Amino acid sequence: MTINSPSAVPAPRLKKGVRFGVLWAPRSRYVPIATIAFAKDGGIIVSPANVPDATWRYGHVQVDGSAPTDFAETSQRPKLHYHHSTGWVSVGLGSSPNPPEPRSVKYPPLPALTRNQILGIAATRTWDLPYFDTMRVGDVGTRETRWPTMVGFSIAIIDRPRTAQTRVALADGNRGLIAGDKQRAVLDLGELRRDAYLVARVHLDYAPRPEFPPSVTVAAYPPAPDDDRPDNVMALWSSTARNPILAYEYPDDLVTEDFLTDMRRAGPVYVRSIAERDLE
Repeated sequence: MTINSPSAVPAPRLKKGVRFGVLWAPRSRYVPIATIAFAKDGGIIVSPANVPDATWRYGHVQVDGSAPTDFAETSQRPKLHYHHSTGWVSVGLGSSPNPPEPRSVKYPPLPALTRNQILGIAATRTWDLPYFDTMRVGDVGTRETRWPTMVGFSIAIIDRPRTAQTRVALADGNRGLIAGDKQRAVLDLGELRRDAYLVARVHLDYAPRPEFPPSVTVAAYPPAPDDDRPDNVMALWSSTARNPILAYEYPDDLVTEDFLTDMRRAGPVYVRSIAERDLE
């Protein structure tokens, strides 16, 4: 994982949005797949990247991978909003005078969540998505030497450890990596008056799947029952996806306070390619 952090250049405030994507190292080509921003009340807004020639679908999706049957569709690219205090998750077009057909679900309010996955972002064939020649200051990405067929980020909220010494190394005051961890990036929610981290774990798949067109899926997750994955989620996805692709992290794999404060395993702060990770 890497965060673009030129020296002496502060990252934008979290409310401005943080792009998550893939940095293809051979040509420094950056492909954002979604932007996470924060509302004034601390709610989380996720905007998927543009997918050429796609309309957008949204609704309740079964986690077992079956094709969704209850969804709405819009030609405009909407956003998914997890409201801070009410827990409502909804899809909308911001200030558009023609709002899409409503779809929403009630999840726990964000302040009630202390160690839970709340979001998943996934994309296929990222090399066919719009790209930039450079990363913006504060962009987050997985740095790769070859293109993954699928890339996903599972996003969890974790209470900040009470001890002052942790393995979190902040690059710009609000963005950071975890020492000794090759797969996660961290957003410090302190500026939102929340003693917590938003932790993003990257998931990669290199299996060749020529039938997969480029696509982006964003999903919001309820707390998992009995430490298992939930049965369904609220998702927003491009019509190019045969079925929405969900990035999920089982509860046992989520970061814990002990993980963040175990300095014996800290090691370096990793900014590496998947090829280098595979050698270890």
